[in-house]
Amino acid sequence: PSFEPTTTLPTFSPEVAETSAPVVLSSAEESQAAGRPIADGNAGSNPDADDASQATGEEATGRITSAPTPSYTSTSGIAPDVTVPPTSGPRGDSDEEAKPAPSIVAATMSSTTDPTTNSTSGPTDPRPTTSPTADPTVGTPTSLPSSNPTDVASPSPSDVPSAAPSAAPTLTSSPSVSDTPTSAPSYHPTSSHVPSSLPISIPTTVPSIVPTLSSRPSWGFGTDATAEGDAFFYLMADGGSNWQFWMEKMRGLDAADHKFLVHLGSATRAVDACKETAYYRTQLSLSVSPVPVYSVPGNNDYPVCPNPALGWEHYEDHMMNIDTMYWNVTEDYDVKRQLNEEEDSTSNDGIVGNMENFSFLYKRVLFIGLNTVTNEDSNGSADSTIRSEGNVNWIEQNTEAYRDTADAVFVMGYGRLLATENIPFYDAMVSMSKNALADKLLVYARRSATTDIDKNVGGAKNFMELRVGSEWPIMDVRVRTTGAEATVSYRDAITEEAAKNDEDV
Repeated sequence: PSFEPTTTLPTFSPEVAETSAPVVLSSAEESQAAGRPIADGNAGSNPDADDASQATGEEATGRITSAPTPSYTSTSGIAPDVTVPPTSGPRGDSDEEAKPAPSIVAATMSSTTDPTTNSTSGPTDPRPTTSPTADPTVGTPTSLPSSNPTDVASPSPSDVPSAAPSAAPTLTSSPSVSDTPTSAPSYHPTSSHVPSSLPISIPTTVPSIVPTLSSRPSWGFGTDATAEGDAFFYLMADGGSNWQFWMEKMRGLDAADHKFLVHLGSATRAVDACKETAYYRTQLSLSVSPVPVYSVPGNNDYPVCPNPALGWEHYEDHMMNIDTMYWNVTEDYDVKRQLNEEEDSTSNDGIVGNMENFSFLYKRVLFIGLNTVTNEDSNGSADSTIRSEGNVNWIEQNTEAYRDTADAVFVMGYGRLLATENIPFYDAMVSMSKNALADKLLVYARRSATTDIDKNVGGAKNFMELRVGSEWPIMDVRVRTTGAEATVSYRDAITEEAAKNDEDV
């Protein structure tokens, strides 16, 4: 057979096909294929010598005995292997130990060879190589990513993501923002200084390496914070002097639909002269409520006390954090507290103000409790000004944080809006109702001798003042956020109790 080069070159595979019959070459033909001179021009004349030499491992001379000359075009796509016997020391060109030559497997289809580069183009063996090539392939990328990426990037990205993240992040930004957060933070966060418009509902398990630079706080939610519907709750003021009477009334409150109660101040009477036992009586009366109780201070709680500082200390001990004394932390809403100036500014998003002020979002209603006492304290108008500024700041921070998730803002305090000390606060509320909160219902609920409601406060059709009576029955309130606009309605707890009894009958 002729071993002159053809236009089709075989590819090499480390595997030997088990179903292919080996074709043994004679030494002359092997030498000719390897480019060595033929030692004996008459070699191959004795077939018996060939068989004997091959059987004993001696030098083989003679003709091809096992099979005819193979054809390098196969209809099945894979041609038979051609096995070349190892060379032995006496007839080889080197003294190295004889090594088996690799098998020759034909290309699956016709391929062409560039004589200048000795490279083959066209389809190749479908089996992958065991290690990456020294030079990457230049051409159309594969449709699936490689399990072992090359050191040189492909000219265009793959449409299918890899099974595992790359060791180094891509240095180019995506054309669009993803709507789904990653399961873990990136090693190199984006450098954008613009915060997202809404906080994510599920926090990451690992904190960000670099915090978001935003003046707008990202505050938590409860399970019912953003659900539309009816928010039922109770409002009351004063009371507590006859603790046995009030404990009986508190036990009868409805806990099925109502989620909390807010005490609007004056836990003590003027005749109590701010004795600590007076604060404790009110605390004890409220302790049996089936729903959590929150409190804001009133005039009799510290400003008019013989010793305002001592009165404030008693209020802090018995009333300010009463919600944490007798009830488990609710999952329906997330309560936030404003900081005192002495507090660590790294807590509570760094908002400085009055610790007695609180807020939470429930049923798309933003509830805000404030210290709005009206009697001048020991420092006179200076403290009133600071307190009023802190209240306005607390409302602004909250309405900004829940701007897209609150349909109504329900503010609660003790003092009258038009009291001398509260005029700056009143002006700010009217301005907000006509500007930043023009699309929301704004209610200010306060302690009063009688129960009533005033609408169109300050000429704003969405601003109302709800006056809460200071004795039993306490007020039962509903704020509804379903429909085109939020609405507020109320009734006393006796009416509620009668309706409940009728239903039972």
